[in-house]
Amino acid sequence: DRIPFWYPGSPQTAGRFGMRLMFPGPIPQDAYDLYVETWHAHADDPIRFDAPGDRPTVGSTMIMAIDHDESRARDVMQRGMDGLMRRTHAVHQWDAEVLGEEAADAALGPLRRILGHKEAVIENGYGVPSKIVDRLGDVADAGRVDHLIIQVPTGDMTYDEARRTLDLFCSEVQPQLQAA
Repeated sequence: DRIPFWYPGSPQTAGRFGMRLMFPGPIPQDAYDLYVETWHAHADDPIRFDAPGDRPTVGSTMIMAIDHDESRARDVMQRGMDGLMRRTHAVHQWDAEVLGEEAADAALGPLRRILGHKEAVIENGYGVPSKIVDRLGDVADAGRVDHLIIQVPTGDMTYDEARRTLDLFCSEVQPQLQAA
């Protein structure tokens, strides 16, 4: 057995080197196709991290806030995203001094992509349990995601809010997804 290597965000890099792809949120068809095509196009390259018999594998990482009160779930999700953005930016604020301007700018690329879709990330990640079941059911039905990674706590989400999300996920969301 080999340890599976995961690569965040870039379908092209993950595919080229035979790594599993960790994608922020549900992966669009064009990004999935790029990943699979690149995986197969570079299957015989000398530097690969996959094992014989491996196939393209996608994990969808999602910030999530679940509550029986929809507006409270949205508030938690908003604070989670705002805190994540602030902290991620703070981590990279001095990159230029170490990497140089061009490499530092490239390192912030994934953050800029997320910022460009911030409202969609928020809308996809919060809700009452039945709404989350429907959303995740749609992700599963699309057939492009093999693993779901739930990010809680994230940003400025409190421990109690994260705990409520996980409790509701385990008690109300997951059983419905497994039954489907």
